[in-house]
Amino acid sequence: MSCAGITPDKSVRVQSSSTSSWTYAATSDWLPAIGVDWLKAVLMMRQSANLTAHVAYQVAPVRTDKPDGWVTGFDADITVNGARTTGIRTISGATGPAFFVRFGVAYKATSGTFAEGEMLMQSSFEQCGRIVGQRTLEMDLGTSSAYDQPFTDWIPTINANRAKFAVVMTGVSHLQCLPIFQTASASTDAPGAWAALPGATQIKPSSGTVYETCTGELVPTGLYAATWVRFGLRFSADTGSSATGVTTAVIAARS
Repeated sequence: MSCAGITPDKSVRVQSSSTSSWTYAATSDWLPAIGVDWLKAVLMMRQSANLTAHVAYQVAPVRTDKPDGWVTGFDADITVNGARTTGIRTISGATGPAFFVRFGVAYKATSGTFAEGEMLMQSSFEQCGRIVGQRTLEMDLGTSSAYDQPFTDWIPTINANRAKFAVVMTGVSHLQCLPIFQTASASTDAPGAWAALPGATQIKPSSGTVYETCTGELVPTGLYAATWVRFGLRFSADTGSSATGVTTAVIAARS
């Protein structure tokens, strides 16, 4: 499986009246951040007047409507008409804990009170991963027993050396969940037992709150001897014998 990815080249017309504050324009859609460890971009400036700009990127830990701030400062500015390439830049420190990423341009006026120009950017990146499952479940557990629920179909282990979960829980009353996985050596009709993903911790929101989290990359064990793997969540009550809530999880895996 090829790990190379590239965004379409996108042109944006920008204007700025500030020499101190950067403004940002996205030049790609939101992408799964699983396995996006490196970025290389080409940035072109055309028909510019008094403009300075550079490549930027932005991550969203769980939801794209609640992103972190733009990340800049990892490449030099472009200040005249022409093109430059960033070279290969490591961005895994930001993408590792997040579920989504997008690329863009930061710009401002070089001097004076007004700047404008056209920016064209194309980003290439390595991404040996993809979204493998998404599901929403309303849970009402009447006992203190754990309940294992798959959130993905069976996928080849060769494509799932690591997994990442984005989880949103609402209407929670004493409900908690734990990322889990299950393998099958030859046939999915005879799988092994569900097990907690190494490094995973209980996702345990306070009752009555809306809770969002991204697990970061988790590494399942025992895949060498297995052909198939699937991922899910183990639900249980944090206290007592009753737990309720609605859980939405999106899961990505990488080779």
